[in-house]
This record gives sequence, C-alpha cells and structure tokens, in this order.
Amino acid sequence: MEQVGETSSCFSDELHDLCVQLSQRFIESNRTLSTAESLTGGLLGACITSVPGASRYYAGGFVTYQTLQKQRLIGVSCETLGTFGPASAQCAEEMAIGARLQTGSDVAISVTGVAGPESDEFGVEVGTVYFGLSDRNKTMTHEESFAHFSRDEIRALTIKSALRLISDFLS
Repeated sequence: MEQVGETSSCFSDELHDLCVQLSQRFIESNRTLSTAESLTGGLLGACITSVPGASRYYAGGFVTYQTLQKQRLIGVSCETLGTFGPASAQCAEEMAIGARLQTGSDVAISVTGVAGPESDEFGVEVGTVYFGLSDRNKTMTHEESFAHFSRDEIRALTIKSALRLISDFLS
C-alpha cells in the first residue's frame, strides 16, 4: 500500500506539502472532508486528491461554477443568491454547510469569489474571495483579497489559503 505523500504532484511543492499534512491530520483524527468550489473550478479537490490515500478522508466535492448549481446541488437559498450574490460570505457559508450535509463529511470548506477579468454584478471586486468552513459544531466565513493578481494567481492563492484555513480550523 502506498504511503501518504509518496508520489509527486502536478501542484507546487508547497501546495503538495500542505495537502500531505492535511491528509495525515484527517486520517489520524478519523475525520472526513468535503469541498464546494466556484472560482477554483475543482482545483482544490484535485489538489487534495493528488496525495495518495486521500480517499481515506476526502468524501468528495461539488464544483458549482454557475449560480444555479449552488442552489440545485448544495442548497444555497434563492434569497441569499438574490440578496448577496454568489460571491459573498453568506453564499460561502451556505455552500460549506450544503457540502457537509450532502456528503455526510465531518468538515467542509467552500470557496467563491471573483477571479476576473471584471467585478461581478453585485460590485464584488476582482480578487475578492470568500471561504466557508463548517463542521457539526460551528460554521465560519473568511474573506481574502488578492487584488492586482492575475486570474490564475488568484485561483492558486485561493487554494493555498483554503488549505491553510482547513488546517487552522482543525486546530
């Protein structure tokens, strides 16, 4: 059987190392993780599953790039989407809760925001990213600004922040 973290990854060494550390923590604590992604388009889940053994703790994920899919797949309310928009702390919170409930995972993280090239219809600026984290006891949101970075850099920085947030959330 392969050991966690034995193979190379298509992600940077730093991201791979963060995923290896997370993998070990989840496996040791016998907890599971799920993801709900928008602006990263599945890259967070791909990064997590780049580590051999991820199936021992990664329950699965949702790529809800279109607004309607946030509602259909993970239960983000029409009211939240209409009032605050798909790139909002409120949406990130509901995405994390929905992913956790749909998969039955112990912990869920969501990412939504605006990677560009322009602000969204609610006025959310390019580089603004919202994260939601949820477990059975609490749900929290976090906001980051990656203004002045390229679309690809925003997405990469989002993954890095998400992995660090999960680690902090577990502590």
